[in-house]
Amino acid sequence: MATIITERDRNLCGVLGEMKWMDGARAERLLPGRAGAEVRSALDRLTKGQRQLFRKERWMSRRGMEPAYCLTDAGHQEACELLERELEAPPREFNAQGMEHHFGVVDLYLGLLTHGLPAELARRRLHAGMNPSMRRKLLQDVFARAAHPAWRWTMAANESRLPWRQFLVAGGPLQERYLQPDAVLEVPRASKRSFIEYESGAHTLQPVGPNKPNATMAKLKRYGDFITGVARVEKEKAITWYAAKYPDGLQPELVLVEPTERRIAHVEQVVKLWLKERYLGREPFRVKVLTPEKTVARYLTWLDVAPAPRPRATALSEREAAALVEYFEGVKRLAGQRALPHQPLPREQSVAGLMKRLQNG
Repeated sequence: MATIITERDRNLCGVLGEMKWMDGARAERLLPGRAGAEVRSALDRLTKGQRQLFRKERWMSRRGMEPAYCLTDAGHQEACELLERELEAPPREFNAQGMEHHFGVVDLYLGLLTHGLPAELARRRLHAGMNPSMRRKLLQDVFARAAHPAWRWTMAANESRLPWRQFLVAGGPLQERYLQPDAVLEVPRASKRSFIEYESGAHTLQPVGPNKPNATMAKLKRYGDFITGVARVEKEKAITWYAAKYPDGLQPELVLVEPTERRIAHVEQVVKLWLKERYLGREPFRVKVLTPEKTVARYLTWLDVAPAPRPRATALSEREAAALVEYFEGVKRLAGQRALPHQPLPREQSVAGLMKRLQNG
């Protein structure tokens, strides 16, 4: 029996293609209004059949043993076709140790992706005594959509690796370096590109040895090297490593996502110290230190930036085009006959109807 792939299934594939891994709790946010058992049943259906879209693993979270889902090759194909671009291949191995950190980053993405779903759910006017079949019918098109032309999210993918070169030892050879943000958010209409570093508070603020690359100060120095370091000179103009990687002109920023306000206060002091030591207190690019909730709220303000209105092309039917031609030919003929009493213009009613249609969009 052939597997029926619905529009909801395709969008779940598209979202999972960006997230890499998903658990049941995050799936419930993508499919609001459903009971937990209904969501688990929907996910399990995608792990079976001739065209299996999801693969399921098990991991020990803080709440106990839970499932985690990623795409199969078939699911990856559905995601690429839906989003009309090539996504990074689905993970082949399961790293249970990194799941808590991963889902922390995923929650930022879901905060943007599912922002409008509560209002959509409220419009369905669901109630406890509703017939189950009617409830399913009302909910069938209430789910998160994967494609969002106004913004793009990339999580720890090869395309978001940030390469540069530097001298690690004075007089030594140039060494290849790279950064790997936890996620990158791009909002072209706001002219913003945000590099996201999700910090759980487990790493030190200042590196206490040479093998502490995840210390906050070490991250700041690496982002400074990438965003402001000179990659080459073209026509007497310095091209930074950032501009070489992203020639689109979007303004870069770094967001350090911290678990508590207390941690934020300490990190902000480190940022001030780094700016003073490296840039004499100036801020060559924006650095924000925020809680997860405030990070999402800030990004939502970016997405509310209204794009400049563009003239919208309107197709005319052959009959409407012919009416306009006759109407303006009549205007030209009557232009030299001002002494004559007013005469109705040809196709005047048709043109009036056309003008009304254009005004109403």
